[in-house]
Amino acid sequence: MKQPIPTIVFIFLSLCAQAHNGYIDSLQRVLKQASDFNKKIAIQQQIADWYRSSEQYSEAISMANLSLQNSLDISSHNLDVTRSYWLLSNIYTNMENFEMAREYVDKAYQSAEAQNSPLPMAYAHYAEVILQRTLFDADIPIQKLHEALSKIKHPKE
Repeated sequence: MKQPIPTIVFIFLSLCAQAHNGYIDSLQRVLKQASDFNKKIAIQQQIADWYRSSEQYSEAISMANLSLQNSLDISSHNLDVTRSYWLLSNIYTNMENFEMAREYVDKAYQSAEAQNSPLPMAYAHYAEVILQRTLFDADIPIQKLHEALSKIKHPKE
């Protein structure tokens, strides 16, 4: 009677692992087929974030840096640059490399300020929130979340 339960659990975990591999494989295929440069950057960021959440940090850093470089090739003043810095700060925060995380948060702020647009600044604030929350500072994340939300345009009611 006890034998079927471990077998069922093993089968379930195997299927979950295959689903995760299928997801990243499909993103890799879409990336190879994408012709639009902006779409490639978005997919690279999505792949990097998947690697980050899967704790495959070297792959996450590599893909996020590729996204950053491609974004900078378009222009140093675009949302994808800020988003790439945000992503790199999240990766390094997850790795508990807070010095590098701080460096990328600062770069996200510099990029956002150069763009003079609310959405990049919201990403920079969000990067700060993730770092400060990880460092257990309760006041700064709340303040920065309010600042980030105030930057985003809300639909008129």
